[in-house]
Amino acid sequence: MQSQGSLSQQNVHTTTLTRSKTEILRVVEILIEKMPSDVVDLLVEVHKHMLALTHAVMDIIMYCTEGSLVKKKGLSECFPPVCRFYMVACCDRSDRIAVGARQGSVALYDVRSGRCQHIHGHKGPITAVSFSPDGRYLATYSNADSHISFWQTGVQTCACFYFHSIYTDIKDP
Repeated sequence: MQSQGSLSQQNVHTTTLTRSKTEILRVVEILIEKMPSDVVDLLVEVHKHMLALTHAVMDIIMYCTEGSLVKKKGLSECFPPVCRFYMVACCDRSDRIAVGARQGSVALYDVRSGRCQHIHGHKGPITAVSFSPDGRYLATYSNADSHISFWQTGVQTCACFYFHSIYTDIKDP
């Protein structure tokens, strides 16, 4: 059982963090503006030693933006700086946000529940992600491994239903 003092201290920290959300988003916006390539490396970070995904910048953005507002207006209106990256896509119809990582995985956020699902399907960094207009499908592309994958986004799972290698043969004359 926690003492009154520790509960009070925890409430102070929570309240302070809640009040700081706007300032935190402003700092992230400045970082995106001044150091976009560094922010891209930290959007979704994979720790191979732990065999688990831990999120950096995108988790901060998701925590600091109001979920109901993102649902109503979309991520592009609530926090436009992050939408400048091709490896970030938001689907207003399904209330999902997809974020590609340098390690070849995709974090799929559900705005309604706040949960994040992880998709592993590429050997190289994710270059671009995009939802179909109805939000039922997600396309992921990695320039490094020249693969494009199409995923059917379900309520609980994401299943890859098409995987294609893109190779170009360039011949010297």
